[in-house]
Formats: sequence, structure tokens, C-alpha cells
Amino acid sequence: MEANQNNLKNWFTPGRFALLLALTIIAAFPEVVTGIASFVYRDYGIFSYPNAFYWRECFWQGKIPLWNPLSNCGIPFLAQWNTQVLYPPALFYLFFPLEWSLPIFNLLHLFFGGFGMYLLLILLTKNRLGATVGAIAYCFSGIAINCVMWQSNIAALGWSPWFIASVYQLVVSEKPQIYKIIITGSMQLLAGSPEITAATYLITAAIVLPIIFSKKSKIIIALVVAAIGMAIITSIQLLPFLELVNESNRGGRFIGSVWNMPVYGWANFFVPLFHFYHSELGVFLQYYQCWTSSYYCGLFIILLSIFTVLRSNKTYIFILAILFLLGVALAIGKEGILYEPAIKILPALKMMRYPVKFVIVSVMAVPFLAAEGVSLIFQKDTASSLREMKTFLIIVGIGFIVSGLILFDALIFPLERDNWYETTYNAVERWLLCFGAIVVIYGLIKRLRPHWGLQFFLPVIIFVDLYTHNPIQNPTIEPWVYEPNITRQEWQKDSSLQPLPEPDVSRVFLRPNDDQLFGHVYMRDLVSDYMASRLFLFCNCNLLENFPKADGFFPLEIKRYYDFYFLLRRKDGDLPENLLDLMSISHINEKGKFFHFQRRNTFLPFITAGQNPEFENPPEIFKKLLTLDPRRNVYLPTDCKGDISAKFNNKVKLDNINFSPHKISFQIVCNEPTMVVISQSFYKNWKAYIDGIETKIYPANYAFTAIESPSGSHSIRLVYIDKPFVFGIALSTIGMLLISINIFLKFRKNKYNG
Repeated sequence: MEANQNNLKNWFTPGRFALLLALTIIAAFPEVVTGIASFVYRDYGIFSYPNAFYWRECFWQGKIPLWNPLSNCGIPFLAQWNTQVLYPPALFYLFFPLEWSLPIFNLLHLFFGGFGMYLLLILLTKNRLGATVGAIAYCFSGIAINCVMWQSNIAALGWSPWFIASVYQLVVSEKPQIYKIIITGSMQLLAGSPEITAATYLITAAIVLPIIFSKKSKIIIALVVAAIGMAIITSIQLLPFLELVNESNRGGRFIGSVWNMPVYGWANFFVPLFHFYHSELGVFLQYYQCWTSSYYCGLFIILLSIFTVLRSNKTYIFILAILFLLGVALAIGKEGILYEPAIKILPALKMMRYPVKFVIVSVMAVPFLAAEGVSLIFQKDTASSLREMKTFLIIVGIGFIVSGLILFDALIFPLERDNWYETTYNAVERWLLCFGAIVVIYGLIKRLRPHWGLQFFLPVIIFVDLYTHNPIQNPTIEPWVYEPNITRQEWQKDSSLQPLPEPDVSRVFLRPNDDQLFGHVYMRDLVSDYMASRLFLFCNCNLLENFPKADGFFPLEIKRYYDFYFLLRRKDGDLPENLLDLMSISHINEKGKFFHFQRRNTFLPFITAGQNPEFENPPEIFKKLLTLDPRRNVYLPTDCKGDISAKFNNKVKLDNINFSPHKISFQIVCNEPTMVVISQSFYKNWKAYIDGIETKIYPANYAFTAIESPSGSHSIRLVYIDKPFVFGIALSTIGMLLISINIFLKFRKNKYNG
């Protein structure tokens, strides 16, 4: 009998699980794996792919994309963190055709994370069947499948279990290997998802803190050393990021709370389509939040987790249960009772714009609970297993009653776009699959044959439940839609749009009201919908055309420019033509139309000179911008007044203008000191040099850039110098050298001892 239990624990070898995981991923995404189709839905097509395309273009030009001149009148790119400029595995999609390699890159991380979770759960439960169940739940949860649209998020999920395992091994081992924590932790940090990284740390703390409290202080010292090592190695990314945060719209007093989980959102763990609506493109979405199309973990998995919490006496299980509840409570946002007290205690939480992201912690805790639940059910003897099974069946019965009450509520109190039939049909499928999983477990307890077949079917049933709960979470599309310059080619056919906007000439502007409206309009099919985004240059699609644009789609924006652009979002009156001229806007969509653009001939060049400086405090400058004449005047902060001697000058000549993402150079000839205004966002990493001598750079017209040129003929250069990045290179290099030496010495010592 004990041999049978050992067979249950050990049949799913790493090789068998890897094969199962690979087959389930292929079954979930056959067209992507074979290269017939690519992802496209929501952020993948308008954010992830264009950013990867821009990084790839810079890479093959031999440039590090510190600055992106094509969006937001210029914005830091590498410092955004989730652009993955410094994530080593990103070389995969830089070398291979992007329309194929980027989705494969994401699926490889999905596999990597699932396999890592399997190995981690074996460490914790010593039960391979439980580890398989938990790993499948981790790999195909609604959150994980939703994160496939972001290479940063899915990469961070991929590294999460490996980092937790390395910390756990350090804590329980008598010979801690700190370098494993540093490597896995650094890779997750460089992947570029702060929320998932933070959730990983919380889960790690829940697992190892109970052990640490019973250990000697040397473990704590080792963890501190590992944390310092991670910070040093990733400083090349973290230092530019922290500087951008300080200069961004997310710094200071920023508070964002949109797209929170509805108060009834907990019900979706039991009935996945409760108060969901069928969107135009086929994906079921939750009302009031659009960050994730699902956070469903599986009805069977949730009920198994509840059983675990009630039956387990392990401290980390209790802590994980608390984290699950906290994640759900905080995800409700301001409508809940914990969110506002939490941001008062931890102000850094204000930077997370979407409270629903707190549910990441909840979903990441569930696989550990489920794996432990399987271990609890399969005891050393059949009688004990049957007793545990009876307890589990009581919980299942209660869970089915709760699901029924939720369905009844959907019938009595439907929302506007609810479809009761689809919700009910989907819920009944969950019940049947949950029942099927219970039958398989009972068969395993009763030692029905074939044992391997029953063990194989249990994770398959869980996969089917997770895969079918939201029928199309990540729809796919033909790869040709990602061909570059589709919109540019269309514009070239229209003589009224010539000449086209170029990085050193002018920009495109999307009317804010139309831009916001477009984000809520969907076409009848995916191809039409995405091509509409391409033609409208929506979000970051302009990067695929090499068209400079006045706006963009990035998590962090320079605060000065963010405030400036607010003036253009006014819903009353017409757009201020003077500000459009200041921004070098040469093309703008016709009012109320998405795909019809017209040319503006009054725009100012990227570089102008001779304006009369007027000095005000920044708040007053902001108020006066609507009356600014950018051809005659330039507003500068009051604290610059003592440095400036320039006056209005209409006898200025600019020549030999050269523009690149990180360098602007030109010649100027003027008969007296003159202001030079550059139509580019002000950011302190830009340095100006006149005849090779550094000169001060000023914020002009609140958000843009200016310098003062002395009289005479001069050569002027503006160069982007990211000092935090340069300092980070030095720190990261030192850190990697120390880690390499440490690994070499350990392997050499092990070889000698062997």
C-alpha cells in the first residue's frame, strides 16, 4: 500500500512533467508555436510589439535606446524598465524575425515558469503529483495567460519560482549558495515587472520567514548580502529607472486608482464569467477594469486551496492564505476598506495605477495551497486518504452551493451586457470538470488502474478548466500586420500630406478626444481592428512607421510634459494652435475622424532662435501657455533670470542641423546673445555644449528645452548623457565579476573535493 502511495508521489518525473507542460502549451497556442499566427490583443499590438520593434531597430543600428525621440516629444526609453533593453534573454527576439520570435519568447517563459514552479513545489511538498497540479495552475491561470501580452510580465512570472526556490534552498541548506539568489533575482528584476517582482518577494517571505525565525542569524546576513548583490548587478537598470520615477508623473504626490476589481469580483474565482461581458473581439471582459481579462485559478484549485488552509498545520500555508485575502481586498481599491489605509502606511503603493494588480499576489499564492492540498489528501494509507477526501467533498459541496447562489444573483440582478446563458453554461462546465477531477482523485485513492492514466488526466482536466474558462483570452492574427511602414506607405499616396513627418522635422498629433474615443471603439475582426490602430498611429504604433508623435503609451512620463499635454486634453473649445506650432505639429487628424489626416503648414521647426525671454515661476508659466507666441517669446523659470542676457533677435541664422536620438548639433550665427529653443521635452540628462564647452540647459515654455547662445558664430551640440546608466554600468560590471569569481571558486572547490 505504501508502495502505491510512493508511485502516486513519484510518477510525474521532471521529464514527464516537461513533456506534459510542452504539450499543453502547444495545445493552447498551436498557431503561435507553428508561426502561422502571432498575438495581437490589446497591449501586445499597440505597446509590447512596437517597443520591441524600436529596441530591435536600435540594436541593429548599434545604438542603446536611452532616449526615444518618436514619442511624447522625446521620452526616456531604457529607463522605463519594462522595455527590456537590458534583459539578456531579449537577444532571442532581437536576432530572429520579430513577428515570430517575440510570441515564442513569451511562451518559452511560460514554460520556464511552469517547470520552475513544479521543481519548487517538489521541494516544499515532496509530492510530484501535487507539484504537477500546482504548476499547471500557475502556468495557465487567468493572470498568467493574460500576461502573455507583455514580455516583461511573463518573463517576471517565469523567473519567480526559480527565485523563490533559490531563497528556500539557501534558508534550509547548511551550505548556502548566495549566487543562485543573485542570478535568479537579478534576472527577474531585469525582466521589467515591478508588480510581479514585489509579489514574488511577498510569497518568498511567507515561505521562508517561519524557517528563518528558527535559524541562526547567519541566514539573515546571507539574505542581506544576496539583496545587495542583486541591487549592484541590476543597478545598470534600476538607477535610470529611479531617476525617471523622480522626474515622472508617478513621483511626488501622484495617486492613481482606476481599474479596480469590482466589489463582487471575488465571485469570479467560483464563476469566471459572472458579470463579464462579451467584447466585440470575442474576449470576455470584466466591467470597470480592463487590465486583465481574467484572474480565474480553477474552481477545483480554489476549493482544494480552501481545504488546504483548513487542514494544514504548516505556518507558511496560513501566511499564504492571509496574502490571498489581502490581495483580493486591496484589488477592490477605494471601494474596499483596506486600500486607503494601506497607501497611507506605504505611500509607494500609490504609484501602482491599477489596484486590480494586487490580485497577482492572490493568484501566485494559490499553486502552493493546491499542491499542499494534494499532498494532504494522499496519505500513507487508503483509510486516511478517504477521511481527507470526505472533508474535501464537504468543501466542494459548499463551493457548488456558493457557485449556484452566484448564478442566481446573475439571473436576478443582471448588468447591462450580461449574458446569463453563456455565464451559466460556462459555470456548469466548471462544475463538471471539478467533478471529473474529484473522480480521478477518488480512483487514485482506491488504486484503480491504470495509475499513470489517472495521474495524467488530473492535470489535463485542470488545464482544460483553465484554458476554456474564458474562451479566447489571447486571440491571434496573421503576422503580416506587423510589417513596418504600412501607414507611411498609405500617406505617401496622398500628395496633400507631403512632406511626411520625420524625426528631425515635425510631428503627428492625435486630437485627444478622438484618441480617447478610439480606445473604446472596436472593429468587427482582429485584422481590421489592428490595422485601424496602425492607420491611426494609436498608442505606440507610430514606432512601426518611424513617425514622431506628440503622445505615446508608456507607464512613466516626464512630469513637465505630462502637465503640458494636459492643456491639449481640454474638452471645451478648439486646440490651441500656438502650442501645436510650438510642438512642431505638421499633421493632425481631422476632427471626429480617425483615419483622415491633414497637414498644418504653420508649425515651427524643431529648432528655433531669437525669442524674447520672459521669466515667471513654473505655475504662472503653465497658466500663460495658452497665450504664448512661440515665435516671439519664450517662458523661462524666474531662477534663470540672472543667467540670461538675451533679448528678442530676428537676425539669427541656423545651419547644418543634424539630428539623432541621442545627439542634436547645429551651427548658429547671431549678432548678440540669443535664446535657442528646441522642440523636445526637457530632461536633465541632456547636456549642451557650445564650441565644446558645456553650457546650461533650461526648461523652456514649461516642458521644452532652451539654451542661450553668445553672439558670433558657434557650433552647438546637445548630447544625451545618462549618468545613472554610466554609473550603473560600473557597478553592474563589478558585481558580475565578483559573482563570476565566486562561482568559479565554488566549482573549483567542488571539483577538488570530488
